Amino acid sequence: MKATLFMISDAANTPGFVSTEQMHQMEAGGFDIQGHTNHHKILTKIDPTELPDAFLEGKLLWRDFG
Repeated sequence: MKATLFMISDAANTPGFVSTEQMHQMEAGGFDIQGHTNHHKILTKIDPTELPDAFLEGKLLWRDFG
């Protein structure tokens, strides 16, 4: 069975969160690493103009991760 981890891209490499090196190690160990959003704000409470950044920038960062 494979586990999927949804990571917050802005949190990577910050205190209390995993580093990209640790994510690569987890991926090598069989984990599937996917993007969550750029941040962890409540999407229904942010300005709609922030939504593209929340999704698209996070996806671009995860695309570059691999």
